[in-house]
Amino acid sequence: MRSQISEWLSPLDFLQRKRDILNDHVPNTAEWFFKTDAFFAWYNGTGSKTLYVEGINGAGKSMLASLAADHLLDLQKSVPDAKVAVLSAYYDFKTAVQQRCADMIGGMLKQFLPSSRRIHPEIRQLYSDFSTGKRPSKDDLFKILLKVIGNLTVFLIIDALDECSVSNRNELEDLIREIQTARDKSADIRLLATSRPNELNEKLVGGVKTTYRAEEKDVLWLLEHRIGRKTVFIPDETIWKQAKKQVASTANGMSVHMLHLY
Repeated sequence: MRSQISEWLSPLDFLQRKRDILNDHVPNTAEWFFKTDAFFAWYNGTGSKTLYVEGINGAGKSMLASLAADHLLDLQKSVPDAKVAVLSAYYDFKTAVQQRCADMIGGMLKQFLPSSRRIHPEIRQLYSDFSTGKRPSKDDLFKILLKVIGNLTVFLIIDALDECSVSNRNELEDLIREIQTARDKSADIRLLATSRPNELNEKLVGGVKTTYRAEEKDVLWLLEHRIGRKTVFIPDETIWKQAKKQVASTANGMSVHMLHLY
């Protein structure tokens, strides 16, 4: 029953998407972001409940979004009685057809299935009402999402707003506004959204804006991790250090995960 409901809710599997991205993570890179004032204020509720993370193409925003989800889950483990949920969602220009708002919300609901001891009654009832006929609308799904959330503190991470297709843009705007309206009615939803520089997305999301770019130490760490002193092309330690510095300085904020050095 659980797998049937999961497949029915949405063709999107955000948890698998997150795992696929994290497979390329180089340890000790990008994690500095979670010590920044902007992230900490968003996390502990002392600042805005919306954190808009802007970065250039190739900065590693999807990796950051995935790491953020895992980081929040790790923090949750340290407070086992905390009523918290961490949800991830990814826009991707390659799968725009499957990223209607109903699919995106369904993909969020799917994330309550693996971790639950039992299927939430609201999700079970939704499946019972719609599985043999008309698909639920995005409004139906969002209402169920709010009921499932209940009194939880929800950290919702939506990656790559800039990859939302033009045909789905209006629905994205509706979704962001629905989240903002739900918060006005007491729902504790903390939104972290990433995007390439885009004035429309920045205005839509609001909240606190921060810029993400790969730091030089990230690039240096990648070079050591992926190549290191094992390379036969640079046997001299001094030349190796100079080469690393040169690559790091020319990366210009591009993610270490986009350099494809093996």
